Amino acid sequence: MERLIVCEIGLPVGGAFQLDGWAIQRCESATELLALLDDEEVPSPELVVVRTRGDSLSVLRLLRKLGERWPNIIRLLLSQDASARFVVEGSDLAHASLQANIPAEKLKMTVARARRVRDRLNSSVFCDLFEALGGLSPPPAQVGVLDSFIDDRADERVTQVAPSYRGAVAQLRGVLALLNSPLFGFDKHIFNINDVVPQVGFRTLRALNLRVHAELAFAEPEGWKGFPFSGLTDRALACGLLAQRMAQVHGRDRIQQLQAMAAGLFHDLGMRALVMLDPQRYLQVAERAVLLGRSLTAMEKLEYQVSHSELAASMLQRWGVSPVVVRAVLYHATPKGAGDASFSVLTALHVADSLLPDPPNRLECRLSGQLCLEYLSQIKQVGRQADWEMYSGEYARRLSRCWTGG
Repeated sequence: MERLIVCEIGLPVGGAFQLDGWAIQRCESATELLALLDDEEVPSPELVVVRTRGDSLSVLRLLRKLGERWPNIIRLLLSQDASARFVVEGSDLAHASLQANIPAEKLKMTVARARRVRDRLNSSVFCDLFEALGGLSPPPAQVGVLDSFIDDRADERVTQVAPSYRGAVAQLRGVLALLNSPLFGFDKHIFNINDVVPQVGFRTLRALNLRVHAELAFAEPEGWKGFPFSGLTDRALACGLLAQRMAQVHGRDRIQQLQAMAAGLFHDLGMRALVMLDPQRYLQVAERAVLLGRSLTAMEKLEYQVSHSELAASMLQRWGVSPVVVRAVLYHATPKGAGDASFSVLTALHVADSLLPDPPNRLECRLSGQLCLEYLSQIKQVGRQADWEMYSGEYARRLSRCWTGG
């Protein structure tokens, strides 16, 4: 029988939590829960359910810690009498943020959905690839600092982030380069990172830092002629901004908009890693995709047993990135497999990636995905393409100026 831990924080929520088919262990504080998870004598649980009443910033901090230290444990937040803001913030940290009285069958479906993603990304193939790449370094210190600001609901108008970059010159230089891209469209050049926090916010700044961290780890190999990594960076930024815009147009809340932005920034990181693994090998994969008229994703699967989307998602899961973002990155090239029924962060990323142009590459290989009409029918979004193309046109023009210097 599979094991789960239920942690009740604050006042009791309804009756005792039950879930058929699971061995349930109960605790009543974050300290007790962390002690149970630290116990090396007992196997880790498959699932941790945190139940709470009202808003509790300590619960959000607990969920953050669980994602960072035990990313393979499925995390559910069940709340009662909580604000909409708390529920949404919980959805950025847990695999699902739900009402405390959710029916058992729906809860089981939620767990099964999270488990499919988790198990897929824990394949030994990923471990072998990360080992071949020299290991996966943890997120930079700036991400942890920004997470603390987010969890404390610090005021973005006055909080100073610059001190966290002391001694991290390359990290700061990379983040400022992204912020000063024509794609962001700021009126003046950004010299002091504190100046831009009120405009972009902690969450986007966190995503930019993680993007730069990955770029420093997976730099363009010397002599690589397939496609410029700088073009990938420009396109990822445009993809994030467009995905954020898509989520906004479709009425998604601020957290979901920023999740879409992060997903766009991260969606191609696996491609950089595969090139770095063996540049000539990846060049041959791209050449075969052109010759055979197949998608790059399909040819990657044949060659490596994983696609760049899967590799990026596995990387993000290990870094404790929001499960919503991990899932969007995983399925963005093959969205039908996600089984969604409505517009989501995944939709925003899929549409943005499909409609934006690829960076120039000598192979004329399509690096992006293609719009999946079956998926659009599945989520009842057929007929929206003209509107989406109107929004994407703005970012396509900005990309063109980046690539041509116009």
